[in-house]
Amino acid sequence: MADRSGTIIVDAVTGEVRPLPGTGPVSALLALPSPAGRCLVAGAVRSRLLVWDAAGGELVEERTLPYRNTVTALCLVPLPENRVVVAIATPHEIAFWDPQGWSRMGRIDTPYTAVMTALPQPSGSWLLAAGNGTGMRLWDPLTGRLVHSLLTAAPVTNIVHTAGDTQHVHIAGPAGLATLDWPLKAEPSYLRSTEVGSPRDAKWAMTCSFIASRPNCPCL
Repeated sequence: MADRSGTIIVDAVTGEVRPLPGTGPVSALLALPSPAGRCLVAGAVRSRLLVWDAAGGELVEERTLPYRNTVTALCLVPLPENRVVVAIATPHEIAFWDPQGWSRMGRIDTPYTAVMTALPQPSGSWLLAAGNGTGMRLWDPLTGRLVHSLLTAAPVTNIVHTAGDTQHVHIAGPAGLATLDWPLKAEPSYLRSTEVGSPRDAKWAMTCSFIASRPNCPCL
């Protein structure tokens, strides 16, 4: 858990509360892929990225990010061949970072992003869903291409994907909750609303600058 004063760990069994070292006003938290016996958590503190081992309560890594603005959201995005990248959002862009060494692999110029989550596609690949004050956008993390946009009458502050017999994407904000079908055999452009007054389809002209063809790139 994080707030303006720092980050704490709460034991779900005992209720014990332990503060994590080296923290400040944490704006976003993210669980990272971890080796056996460890539980790595990343937190953004202004332009710094801190990585803790929550199992031992230790600060194991600290990186200075090339940002003047506060990080607004973090998201782990799966890639082919069991690889992952970390999406880091700031008020003007979403950048993709390799968590092994924290090198920046690509970026998307986009308005302020409040929340992000990864969504599976029928092909086995993943999209990055990003919500802000005007709606939700779906990005291809491999190319930086804008795949789909949804306009809303109010800000999108939460995005959740659920899977069962059918898959859904739930988007929420001050105006309430909308549930969208996510068909296993349909492309994202065929998202269907199941709520009255939910987002409308829209196309946006976005500027993308992406590094998808770097030689020997470990992530893309």
